[in-house]
Amino acid sequence: MTQEGITQMSDATDNIKAKADDLQGQAAGVVDQVKEKVGELADTHGDKVSGLIDKATDMIDEKTGGKFSSITDKVDEVSGKAVGALQGSNDNAADAVSDAASDVADAAKDATK
Repeated sequence: MTQEGITQMSDATDNIKAKADDLQGQAAGVVDQVKEKVGELADTHGDKVSGLIDKATDMIDEKTGGKFSSITDKVDEVSGKAVGALQGSNDNAADAVSDAASDVADAAKDATK
């Protein structure tokens, strides 16, 4: 391989690394925006969502004579926890999404090394 070819490959590699860094920064910014918006929606509408799920599971229990109450109770519990995790300062759910996006971005960056 000629010196010119080596230089071109090095330049291409540097270009790919720079683009990966840029994409990682963009992904982090998008994740932060999504995290903020989901938190806002949960704060604004979380009680409505929980209330609607409770009504739906109560109706299922009523129509089935409680045949599936263990399942509907679990749905109520999990949905309440999910809404709670997204509300206020409890960012566990949103942080998990953020961490996953960071891992993907890091993997993309590592693939260009």
